[in-house]
Amino acid sequence: MILDETYMSQTFGSNKALLTKTMGLFVNTAPGIFEKITSAVETGNSADLTRNAHSLKGSVGYFTKEGIYQTSFELEQLGKAGISAENEVRVRELYEKLSTELEETVTALNDYIQ
Repeated sequence: MILDETYMSQTFGSNKALLTKTMGLFVNTAPGIFEKITSAVETGNSADLTRNAHSLKGSVGYFTKEGIYQTSFELEQLGKAGISAENEVRVRELYEKLSTELEETVTALNDYIQ
């Protein structure tokens, strides 16, 4: 499940205008956050990974607490632990997973908005 409509209904109630505005904001800002995550993974910058994974998690948390939310959380935790030789493979696996999930989430949000 990419979007959790039950959860979104609990979060936004019947305010569809606020929901679609929030979705639009995510669609417009998430790629920039992901670029920062990319840079952090490529350079091994744990602080930037932590900060930006947390931002993405918080932003997508309006729409789901699964999938991309959990992947962002895991990357945030690895960033807090510090990117190291021991966890670098896992960081890259989660980064690749996040890339796919972000694309799917943006598509789902765009479809929902239209």
